[in-house]
Amino acid sequence: MKNKEDMIQIDDKQIRKLVLHKLMGEKITKSDIFDWVLKETGAIDTKSVKDDAIIKSIIGVMLTEMEKAELIVKEGSCYVSTPKLNKNSKIWRGRTKFLDTIHSLGGYFFEEYTVRLLERYYTQLGYNVVKAVRTGGSEDGGVDGILEVIDQFGFEEKILIQCKNRTSSNTVTTKEIREFYGCVCALGGTRGIYATTTRFHCEAEELLHSIHNCVGIDGDAIFRIAKKTGYGIKTVNGEDIIDTQVIKPL
Repeated sequence: MKNKEDMIQIDDKQIRKLVLHKLMGEKITKSDIFDWVLKETGAIDTKSVKDDAIIKSIIGVMLTEMEKAELIVKEGSCYVSTPKLNKNSKIWRGRTKFLDTIHSLGGYFFEEYTVRLLERYYTQLGYNVVKAVRTGGSEDGGVDGILEVIDQFGFEEKILIQCKNRTSSNTVTTKEIREFYGCVCALGGTRGIYATTTRFHCEAEELLHSIHNCVGIDGDAIFRIAKKTGYGIKTVNGEDIIDTQVIKPL
């Protein structure tokens, strides 16, 4: 509810940073971008609607410019970033630094971080997380973590997690997905999540799409979830900063 008398001071650069940040994180509509920027800048709390109109104009011009430059494309009513934007933005550099830092901290850290990250993700979705443990080790049975969650209807899920902390050139293979799926079935998991700092080979992605209860989350998805949950990444003035209270040696 608007309760402040004056307009906010419009900072064109800040607004552009905020818009860029939002476009990098997800598919999003123009109205959702506008509402989020109003909240982040404080314009949502002022009585004046002039600042709203100025911000809306800046966002409209920016989206038009970015679409013409092929930095974003429209998919239905949503805007989606393109590789051209990804490779040249500060946010992309932040994503690269984030994943490089995680990789440097080793496999044990990545396993523990992934379990805690997914615990927060499911909690934010409204699940009751009754168990979240790292199980990785020489006798981990093929899984590195277990989540046990209950949804709002009382349905229980046992989610088994496999983690691979690798460089970008070392992709996850179909063989590894098959082995993980076998572990999920053998250990009574209702779902499986294969997490990696790198990416999946195209054939591994096809296999994952054919398995109804297993998904893969690559480095980009890890980055997006970290941003969404605020676990490991802080956003300051539209830029992603590594949270060193979380991303640090264990």
